[in-house]
Parts: sequence; C-alpha cells; structure tokens
Amino acid sequence: MTDYMTDYEQRYKKALDAAEKVFESRDHAREWLNAPLYLFGGGKAVDLLQTDEGLRSVMSTLLSVEHGGVA
Repeated sequence: MTDYMTDYEQRYKKALDAAEKVFESRDHAREWLNAPLYLFGGGKAVDLLQTDEGLRSVMSTLLSVEHGGVA
C-alpha cells in the first residue's frame, strides 16, 4: 500500500465517522459521501478526500448540516 492510499484512507475514515455522527447511520453516511451534491458542484464528497483541503471542505459541510444547513 502506498502512502497516498494510506493518507486517503485516513481522510475517508475521518469523513465517514463525522458523517455517521451527523446522520446517525453508517449506511446513510456512506450514501451521502458517494452522492453527487450541489454543494460540491455536482461532485461527490468522497472525491474531495484526495487532499487535506478537500477533507476540510467535507468536514465544514458536515458541520453546517449538523447545525441545520442543507446537504
């Protein structure tokens, strides 16, 4: 396994854990991460996890959803 994959997997786990907390369901969290979303220009949250900046964007969006924002 390459360092790139390890970094991606760590970012994915952080995003999945945060999404599960927000949606109170691991399955719903996975669906949200893999769904095309307007907030990401029609892209998927999971695709943003290639970079730390993308993870910050996903985490910020999840925080907004948790506090009543729209996903």
